Amino acid sequence: GLQVDPPPDLSPLSFFKLFFTEPAFDLLIGETNRYAAQWSGHSQRRCSCIRSWSPVTKNSLRIFLALFLLMGVSRRPQVAMCWSLDPLIGCVAFHRAMSRNRCVKKQNLFFFFFFF
Repeated sequence: GLQVDPPPDLSPLSFFKLFFTEPAFDLLIGETNRYAAQWSGHSQRRCSCIRSWSPVTKNSLRIFLALFLLMGVSRRPQVAMCWSLDPLIGCVAFHRAMSRNRCVKKQNLFFFFFFF
């Protein structure tokens, strides 16, 4: 956790960047892409999510993480409801940011680890 008190005027984005630094993003991107390449190397595991995989970029990782943070704030009984076209259920931000299939694909191959 934080060992110092953050300034009271710290923006949410600045606070986020305390934990997700540029080197951390580079590491997550490299490891996720490496994991996807390893996963695709096993012929018995070839599925649609790996056949249409494209490498993660810094921008796509930021969007992916933003969507997952938004899911925690805007709760729905099922994750797929975030992408619903029904204005009472869905959220336009999800549609504009990334398709549901692309998000699920990234979730399945996202390589995340914790530093202790």
